[in-house]
This record gives sequence, C-alpha cells and structure tokens, in this order.
Amino acid sequence: MSLAEYNRSDVSEREPSHEGMFDAQLAFPAPLGETLRPIQSILKRDGREVSFEKPKIVDAIFRAAEAVGNADRDRAESLASGVSIYLMKNVKTRPPTVEQVQDAVERVLIEMGERTTALEYIRYRERRARLRKLRSQDVHTFLQEMESAERAQEIGETPPALSLFVRTSDETLATWDRDRIVQALARETGIEPRIAAIIAQEVEQQLLHAKVRILTAPLVRELVDAKLVEYGFEEYRRKHMRLGLPLFDAEQIICAPNAGVPGSKNSPRRTDVALAERVKREYALAQVFSQRVTDAHLAGDIHLHGLGRIDRIHSLNVSREYFEGASADDSSFIGVKSVDSVLARAFTDLGRLQELASECITLEHPQRWLVPYLAGLSERELRRAAEVFVLECAARSIASRDSGASLEIRLAWESQHFSIEERRQHQLQYTAQRFVWALFEVFRKAETFLHEQRHPHVLLQVSPGLSREPGHERFLELACEVALRQPVITFDFVRNDSLIDESSTAPCIHEVTLNLPRLAFRVSNEHEVRTEIERTLEVVTAAHLEKKDFVAKLAALGELGPLQPLTRPVNGLPLLNLEPASYLVGIIGLDECVRYLCGAGLHESGDALALGLRLIGYVQDVCENFGAQQGLRLVPAHTNDPMVARRLAMLDARNFPLAAASVLTASASEASLSYTLGGRLSDAFAGSAFECALLEGRCQELVPLAATTEVTLAESDTSKESAADFLQKVFHRTHCRRLRFRASRS
Repeated sequence: MSLAEYNRSDVSEREPSHEGMFDAQLAFPAPLGETLRPIQSILKRDGREVSFEKPKIVDAIFRAAEAVGNADRDRAESLASGVSIYLMKNVKTRPPTVEQVQDAVERVLIEMGERTTALEYIRYRERRARLRKLRSQDVHTFLQEMESAERAQEIGETPPALSLFVRTSDETLATWDRDRIVQALARETGIEPRIAAIIAQEVEQQLLHAKVRILTAPLVRELVDAKLVEYGFEEYRRKHMRLGLPLFDAEQIICAPNAGVPGSKNSPRRTDVALAERVKREYALAQVFSQRVTDAHLAGDIHLHGLGRIDRIHSLNVSREYFEGASADDSSFIGVKSVDSVLARAFTDLGRLQELASECITLEHPQRWLVPYLAGLSERELRRAAEVFVLECAARSIASRDSGASLEIRLAWESQHFSIEERRQHQLQYTAQRFVWALFEVFRKAETFLHEQRHPHVLLQVSPGLSREPGHERFLELACEVALRQPVITFDFVRNDSLIDESSTAPCIHEVTLNLPRLAFRVSNEHEVRTEIERTLEVVTAAHLEKKDFVAKLAALGELGPLQPLTRPVNGLPLLNLEPASYLVGIIGLDECVRYLCGAGLHESGDALALGLRLIGYVQDVCENFGAQQGLRLVPAHTNDPMVARRLAMLDARNFPLAAASVLTASASEASLSYTLGGRLSDAFAGSAFECALLEGRCQELVPLAATTEVTLAESDTSKESAADFLQKVFHRTHCRRLRFRASRS
C-alpha cells in the first residue's frame, strides 16, 4: 500500500487491530518460557555494522508522537521496548538491517493502537527515503510519483495552480509559472531537469500553504535555494545563489552619513559605488575564488585585496611608450602641438585606465614624453603648464575615490630616463629639468588651492646619477622643503643606474596578503612557522591563479569586453600582458610575528631582527619556488593598507585572544587594534629617524617592493638643508627603499 493510499483509506479497512498484543511483554526482557538473543548491532545501508541503540528508536517515536500532540516520553520508552522484543522474536537474520528496524517500529505503533503516531512516522520515513534518492540523483524513481501528483491535481484531489503574481527583477508583475523555476535551475546550475521539476513542485506546495498573493523574485530564489540545501545539492545552490545585501545594510549605506567611502563625505555617487562593490565582493568570493581560498580569507589567514573591484587589475605603470603609441595609433593626436591639448588628451586616457585598476596607476616620468611640447616655452608658460599638470592630477585624484585607482607620479631630476641620443640634446634634458623644478614650485604653493586629499602622490627618484646633474643640491633642497610640508611626497631610492622592475610597464594583476602573526599564533617555533608559511602560500598561489584565469576570461572578450583599453594594441602589443605580469604576496605584522615567537620586537634585539629577516627571506624563497612551478611571477611586497592591518588584527583578537593580547597594545575599542604595516618597526620604537631607516632598511633589502619608511625629523633638523643632508645620509648608508617625512608644520 502506498503512502497516498494509506492516508485515504479508512482505519477500519486496514489490518485488524491487535492493541495490547505486546502489553504483557513490555515489562520483561523476553516472553516467559522463551530465551531470546538480544539485538547487539544493525546493518546500515552502506553495509557498515554499527551497535544497536535503543535511545535512537525512543527519540524517533517521541518525535513522531510529539508532532501529533502526544508528547509522552514514557510511552515512547515502552513502545521502543516493544520494538526490541519484536525484533528479537521475528528477525531470524542477525544483525537486522535499518529497514527491518524501521518496519518493526511501524508494526509496533500500529498494533499498539498508536495509529496517528504511526502515520507521522511513515511520513517521516518516506521523506528521508526521498532525500536519499534525490541526493543520489535517482530521478527515475520519482517519475511515477510526479505523474501521480499531476493526475491527482487534474481530478481536483489537490488544489489548482497558484493564483499569484511574481514581481520580477526587471520590475514587472508576472503570473506564477512553475516551469520558470525548472528552466532557471537547469540553465544556471546544469542540474537534471527532472530533479529541477521536483524542486519546483515542492516550492509551489510551500507557497500554497503560505497563502501568499504577491511574491518577489528574490524570495522565490531563496525558497529554491533552501530546497537545494535540504536535498544536499550544495554545488547547485552555489551556482543558483542570488547576490545582494540585506535591506538593513542597504539603508545604512544609502541613508546613513559617511556610509559610502570611509573618511569622506557621502554622496549618491559614492553610495552607488559602495552598493556595487558589496555585490562584486560576494560574486568574487562565490564565483571567482575556490572555497578553499574563500575560507582562508574569511578566517583571516590571508587577505584578498580588491574584492569589490574584482573585474580590475591591481595596478599599472604607464610609460612614455604608451602615450607615444597612442598618439601614433590615434588620428586625433595628429597636428597637436599645444601642451594644454596634449595634457587634456593624456589625462583623459589616464582616467580610462584608472577605471580598470583597483589600486594604483603610476605615471612614469611625464617630463620625458612632454618635453617635445615644452621646448621653447618661457618660464611663465612653463610654470603655467606645470600648474595645469598638477590640477589635472588633482582632478584624477578626486575621481579615483569614486571610480578607480589612485594616481601616482614618478619624477626624476637626473637624465638616466632619457636615451643616449636624447642625452646628447642638452636642450631637451635642460627643458625636462626646468619642468620638474616648476612642478615642485607648484607643489610648494599648492596648499593655497589644493587640499591634501586632492594632492597627487609623487615618487621622486633618487639614484647615484643625481649627484652628477648640475643644480641637484638646490633641487634636492626644494624637494625636501615640499616633502616636509606635504606627506604625499616620497623619495624613491634606486641604488644603481638602471631602473628596477618596479618601474616596468608590466601590470600587476592581484595582491594577497599573508597574516604573519596568525601563522605564528598557531605554532610555537620558527620551524613550524616556516611550515605554516609554505602551507598558506599554496593557498595564496591558488588565489592568484584563479584571479589570473578570471582576468584572462575578461581580456579574451577583446574590444567587446570591459578591459578593452588594456587589450587595445599599442605599438603592436597589448598593455595587458598576463605572462610578464606580477602577482603580489603581501606581508603584514612582521614585528608582531617575531615578538610572539621570541618575546622581542624587531628593534629590541639582534636575534629578533635576524629572525624577522629569515622569515621574510623564506617567504621570498617559497614564492620563487611556487612561481616557477605555476608560471607566475610571485613578488613579495610590503602591505601598506591600514584597513587590512586592522581587519586581520581584529580577527586574531577574536579567534586567538590570548596570543593576540601578548603582541597587540590594549586599547579602549577593538576597532583601534592594528598590526604594523609590512616589515615596519612598531610604534613603540623610540630611536632616531636614521636608526629607523637603518633597521627597516634591513627588511627592505630583502623585500623592496612597496616598502616605505616614515620618519619624523627632530625639530632642529627640519630645515630644507638639514633634510637634504639626512636624505643623502639615508641613501648612502642604509638599504631603505623609500622614505617619507611625516608632515612638520612649525
């Protein structure tokens, strides 16, 4: 008899009642006069033999009885004893199977007069069987059931199709159509259509019982996803999931003050960006990265940068060759001689590139490609060109907060960035230096018309060739005067006459940061930390490969794709070339990692500093090894993002409270917890500015990329002459990679 037939039949038409049949036996282990062997074990469906547990039978009977209003635990205990006796008397094979035990429960419940409990138990048993069949994708087993249900609906035994409407994602009201669920599931997940039909039918029944009239598409999707979870189809659920954010979170972003971009005033445009980035973050974690990588990020072992801008590359250096190639390939450049026109067109192109990067666009030596348009200008005209350049940079800096990467300008006084042929043309070199001087004159007075957040970030290159250039002493003093007043000026030390890879035009695709303190918290010595580093770098490498595949997928769309400006050939080659591209492996919290392992910070003992150097040296070695295996250019770098430092510190304070408390300074609020950036010294360091540059330079020698030392000069050394002397001392006597003065406004 099927379940449907059993439900429709009258109780009197079923087997005759034998209520009380087991009453005399329930209090005894076996009937009088007969010796029975107790049930010791049962056979599971997968063939495993496990111990027989009567309490599980008690629980199953009690749940069924409770569902129909008979919550009597003692009665369930008695009935379970009856099941044990029934099995001992009637099951000849040993041990009994799970199916035989469940048959015995049904029989005892029915014979003891617990018909409503028996019916609920049968329903529960059939639901469990159905789940098992669905999980094994035994579709054919359900075809007859579906056909029977449809026939029953046709003859009026089940309610007719739902009379309701669905508010769709394209803002229309559509009548309910179960087939749309089937089609969407099959299209989006690849699930067997007949399984999708079963899911859709159950969702329809759920809505029928809820008596709703108007649905939303997100609600229908959530109900379908819940059914997929119920049946164990997690893989299909991930493909079918809806991206978005709760109504409460959306209201906080749209309506709350300063909820868009931290540290800036809110605006509708910025809430647009904030909402879009939240959706892209979910997409990245669900679709771009594997579960292993996502779990490592969420746990705090690593940090995946740029999740809200997953469809962009990390950063890009834009050189003279790009603009020269763009001019040659673009007819709109033909005949352009005005420096204003060239700057306007160049910054328009830069604006497009900024929208394709998540972190930074570096404009390499603009004086080099501007010099043909600057030649012959008077000092006044040159100064005006410099003002236009700075204002254009400021405009792009403002735009970057809403639409893309920040803008960085690399400048140099020396002539090594000119070709040998160009160096022979002393007038060109002299014009370029005049323009750079004019730029710093503008920077010096920029406070009158530029807010600090609108000021372009400047990298001033310092190399051995600087001392060979005429007028370098005066220029260096001017640069130091600006740097002491504007913390957006950074001195970039290049200790040989050739530009390093950091200045190449190869793009950087992605950055993943290692949480070094977390790796130390899990273990107790340097050897085990090395093992943790290697294990975690495997996940980091996987993350970079996954991001590379995703970017390659977008780039393959060419001119029809979102990365078109990067895929457009310039001088025969695309700007986006994934082969020589770099993939950053960020380090953060080196000081806390070392402090936890040996009890001292980087600046407190030679042993601590040596340990730190060994650890980042090992990161470098493993990156080279994994990079060679996977064909990736894995480059260790110092992570300088304070948001990342705070996120990882807060996660560790929650998950490793005792370990984190030993290296983090206790403060009033959790939000103020933070790790030191990259390989910097802790804030507790009380030495001189030169000692800071000397010690941090040891770490920066091994991992130079993005390494920046920030110092505050003593009040007696804040003149431009003293600052220039300090700069030369750091350049010649340390391995400091970059130096920035903290603003001093006396």
